Amino acid sequence: MTLRTCIEVLRENQMYGTNKMVPYRDSKLTHLFKNYFDGEGKVRMIVCVNPKAEDYEESLQVMRFAEMTQEVEVARPVDKPLCGLTPGRRFRNQAFREELSRKLEIRGGPINGGKY
Repeated sequence: MTLRTCIEVLRENQMYGTNKMVPYRDSKLTHLFKNYFDGEGKVRMIVCVNPKAEDYEESLQVMRFAEMTQEVEVARPVDKPLCGLTPGRRFRNQAFREELSRKLEIRGGPINGGKY
């Protein structure tokens, strides 16, 4: 349900040029997908439907949801190149580099004339 709401808000923002807040934090799933919806990765969706007559309504809802999601285009930001790292990993790498630099400054310089 929250995934649908997020997709609907993204679609409305694109269609009408609005800037409504997308409720990513309403569920763990959408919170995990936030970076991908913001353009920091690739998004693919697999839709499963059941051919049984008794599942017709559910399959119809799934197909309508899939149709709605096709109207959302996620553009990658120009200033954030993808380097194969998740945002959390990039943050931890940066924190590691800063901590290493601080320790090397205290110690008196890089090891064997290297960068660090």
